[in-house]
Amino acid sequence: MRASGQKEIDRAVEEIEGNMCDILDKYVDKNADGVCVQASTLGSLEALLEFLKESKIPVVQVAIGPVHKNNVLKA
Repeated sequence: MRASGQKEIDRAVEEIEGNMCDILDKYVDKNADGVCVQASTLGSLEALLEFLKESKIPVVQVAIGPVHKNNVLKA
């Protein structure tokens, strides 16, 4: 799908930001020890986080995109 104007882009950004906030609220506990999770897409991130939740593995950080050296050092 391609955005045809700035209004559609702004709406898409708001939707994605809302989805990320929902994911952070539901799956991430920054007060515990746990794993850092990074995935290539929002859907794959959510699927992985659901699996970790069912497996009772705490998550302290999430990200979307390719893994870089900084991500590994942070983890």
